[in-house]
Amino acid sequence: SVGLDRMVVYTEGAADSGTYWLVDIDKKSARPIGSARPMIKAEDLGEVRTVHYQAGDGLALDGVLTLPPKSAGKGLALVVLLEGGPSRVRNSPNLNMLAQTFASRGYAVLQPNYRGMLGYGEAFRKAAEGEVGRKLQTDISDAVAALARTGVIDPQRVCIAGSGYGAYAALAGVTLQNGVYRCAVGRDGVYDLANFDASVRRLAATDLRAMTSKLARLGPVASQDLKAISPVVHAGRADAPILLVSTEVVEETRSDQSRRMERGLRDAGKAVEVFVDPDPKSRDEQGRSDEDRNKALLAAIVAFVERCNPPT
Repeated sequence: SVGLDRMVVYTEGAADSGTYWLVDIDKKSARPIGSARPMIKAEDLGEVRTVHYQAGDGLALDGVLTLPPKSAGKGLALVVLLEGGPSRVRNSPNLNMLAQTFASRGYAVLQPNYRGMLGYGEAFRKAAEGEVGRKLQTDISDAVAALARTGVIDPQRVCIAGSGYGAYAALAGVTLQNGVYRCAVGRDGVYDLANFDASVRRLAATDLRAMTSKLARLGPVASQDLKAISPVVHAGRADAPILLVSTEVVEETRSDQSRRMERGLRDAGKAVEVFVDPDPKSRDEQGRSDEDRNKALLAAIVAFVERCNPPT
């Protein structure tokens, strides 16, 4: 705010990479005074829209689809992007820089709103109960199939990437499921639900902690049943290359879950790569800024997806 009659307002949206406005309340006017991302113009952003589809059990679902700039929207390679899980606010057709990054390289990007996400009412939330590794997975692959039926994407060129619960879902997509994805990226995920110990709880995303603390509601509680929906147990079934990303909090406890998953995949002779994202607290010692770290992480993920699933 710059005064009682004038204020600075920031806007961001599907066709707005971030604009600062000077709003004059008395004159009822607004003029742009700066851009948060001056190198990104509106014409550089891909179209963002909501798509609707049905799950296998008939549940009405939707998701956010981002298309490459100036794309005809047909026969595209797809990246399924999962940045949260059950009990998270649903994805909306707004600006998402990670989605736009992939779109700028020629990919369609889908952010599915599967059962359990907030914003659709209590019945929709309860539809996720007991479905971790089950209908929560097929809700995602059903969205891929729906886009394939309409010709938007090529179903033979699909990768899946996620963080937190999304990392679990990404790796479940190539272990518990088969024949859907050409590669998978998981960042700071829980892959061995039967061994979700206290140190990992501190490292995992909030939505993933919520998921595992409510397994009696969202999934089975018996150890054997947890193994049935744990990607690490089914590493030998992995049918696509995997990139494991883990954030280095402290070396002794650095995502033991990722290391278990890596070990299981290597023992099974599966294709796996690892990228360790340094602890933000150590950036001063390494001389790297947050921006440098984020660029390195993004470059590693994009390079992996482009290599495993070229956009053209």
